[in-house]
Amino acid sequence: MRAMLMQMDLDDALLDFERIPDVLKEKTTTALWLKLKQLCMTKSPTSKLTLKHKLYSHHKAEGGSLQYHLTMFKEIVADLEILEVKYDEEDLVLIPLCSLPSSFSSFRDTILYSRDTLTIEEVYDAMFSKEKMELLVGDLTSKGGDALVTYGDRQRVDQM
Repeated sequence: MRAMLMQMDLDDALLDFERIPDVLKEKTTTALWLKLKQLCMTKSPTSKLTLKHKLYSHHKAEGGSLQYHLTMFKEIVADLEILEVKYDEEDLVLIPLCSLPSSFSSFRDTILYSRDTLTIEEVYDAMFSKEKMELLVGDLTSKGGDALVTYGDRQRVDQM
């Protein structure tokens, strides 16, 4: 491994060798990657500025995956926490809402103006609920499903 790192001019990673036992304690590759990332990230103003720019410019593409969008958002926030960047909790609620495409404008307005306080978990839940509803409605309309229509005491099934 040392030879490979030297060939790739990455042997600086071995300079802080006393921290290696901490890394070797990790059980999963994800935990290992996060630990290495934490050890290697510098807390320079440039790193902080780059991550802040990444956070504020992160937008969900129209028709893109909400899961991917929020995963990337959470990763950027986790990286900022590693660099000990302080931010207001209210910003963490507003940034993902503002990062949504224009097709989410009525959703965003409804979420923002329907409550006095809002947590990030509520925002995530609302986003996923909206996406599930859109998928459900899209499936029903694309399949031309049956609808049950009631008129007083009579019931009639119409084909959509």
